[in-house]
Amino acid sequence: MTRYSILAFCLVISKATLAAGDTLVLTLNQCVDLALRQNLALKISANEQRKSRIDFNQAKWAVTPEISAYSQGNLDLRRSTNQNNQITPGTNYTLNYGISASLNVFNGFIALNRIAAQKYFHWVTDAKNEKFKHSLYLDVVSLYFECLLYNDAVSIARDKTHTADARLEHIIQLKNNGLRSQSAITEAQADVSNYRLEQLRAENAYRLKLMQLAQLLEIDITQPVAIKPIAPNAAQPVQTSQNTDSIYLIVLENYPAIQQKELELMYYQKISNIKAGTLSPNLSLFAGTGSSFYSADTLATGQHTSLSEQFSKYLNPSVGVRLGIPIFSGFSRTNSVRKSRIDVENAILALELERKNVYATIESAIQQQQANLYEYQMACDHLQFESAMHAMYREKSDLGLITSIEFSTEQNRFAEAQMAVQSAKYAWWVQNLTIQLMKTGNYSVGTE
Repeated sequence: MTRYSILAFCLVISKATLAAGDTLVLTLNQCVDLALRQNLALKISANEQRKSRIDFNQAKWAVTPEISAYSQGNLDLRRSTNQNNQITPGTNYTLNYGISASLNVFNGFIALNRIAAQKYFHWVTDAKNEKFKHSLYLDVVSLYFECLLYNDAVSIARDKTHTADARLEHIIQLKNNGLRSQSAITEAQADVSNYRLEQLRAENAYRLKLMQLAQLLEIDITQPVAIKPIAPNAAQPVQTSQNTDSIYLIVLENYPAIQQKELELMYYQKISNIKAGTLSPNLSLFAGTGSSFYSADTLATGQHTSLSEQFSKYLNPSVGVRLGIPIFSGFSRTNSVRKSRIDVENAILALELERKNVYATIESAIQQQQANLYEYQMACDHLQFESAMHAMYREKSDLGLITSIEFSTEQNRFAEAQMAVQSAKYAWWVQNLTIQLMKTGNYSVGTE
């Protein structure tokens, strides 16, 4: 077998293997559901949410007393000091043990501000996760409609190939009847070869897009995947009355990108309060009790004192108050406060910038949707004229009044007109779903 024969055999086996499996046909809603459920990056974002929740719960315990037990042992191998502070020879050991507790009474409200900061940070991670969902949704929508467009390109390429095959057969019949020359057959064969190449390229591009969609949805790429077109009654672009300002007012209430920046501002404000709290005095209470055991503690008779006797003998409860007043630390606290205020200022600017970007996105989406609608309407009108021209050129071709090159040129124009309609339609849908997502935050697509 030649190299090309082996390659063709492998391709046939590969296609047969794919055909043997069950094809997974997905609607747009199913694609969105799979992405939101299986995307690995989204799962990582959800885990960050869980971590921030744990940090928030942990911060609440900062206002409670801290209780700890301690124990310290010391082994002297040659000599040691007994309970009477006398040096005794030999190997002896000492054990100190007890329990202590401390409570911050005042520390510039650092603990309370840290709880609030962790709460806002947890909400920030919630908004980030929702923002990621929005981005993932738009990626799925965009890629889904690209797959539809590439699928339409395959259908159009197949129609062109079918037409070229039929035309070649017709020319062969005319040649057999003495009405065409061999050169006409050669031209028709060249057209068939060219259209088959275009079809192959279109099919390969479509498979690549399907593979990209499967990767985005975390689907096994060895499983055949196909997409279900949107319902015909919902597929046609229509005129919509969209107002940028009214949509913007809705978006301000629920859009995660804006919510994230608002919560980040509150978070940095609490961080600034924490830094300012380090400049204030701090007051804490502490208490504890402990005892000791000395192996060298003996009675007058030379007998070792028991553990229970030594526990009562050396038991030492204690209480205390600690007052700390920061005086000088190389301006580290002061500079930390200054930097935190800059963070707050940057958060305010970032919020304003995000609001402007969202407004610009809404305005651009509405304008683009309107432009796509006009383009779709013009493309539909143009397609009607091209359809009539295509039928006329096909009739002329059958009568032998035009050359293969002229018919091929017209057929390409007809295909371009068909693609222009589909491209404008799908672009309108992408903008429409973008606007709907920003208005409602709903991931369900009403196109099926």
